[in-house]
Amino acid sequence: AVNPAIDESAVQGIVDQLAGMRMTRRNPTLAEVAATAVFLASDHAGGITGTFVNATGGMVAG
Repeated sequence: AVNPAIDESAVQGIVDQLAGMRMTRRNPTLAEVAATAVFLASDHAGGITGTFVNATGGMVAG
């Protein structure tokens, strides 16, 4: 028997469910998450220290 390890259609279903749980009703793109990281590494974020920034599209509130 061959085990494909991951059923891509099942994974896509989970990804779609997660999107529905976000305030934005969509998953953040890799570009959006990367832009957050670039901002945090820039001089514009000089006053931000010692915290976590959740780039989750509103899945984590608070």
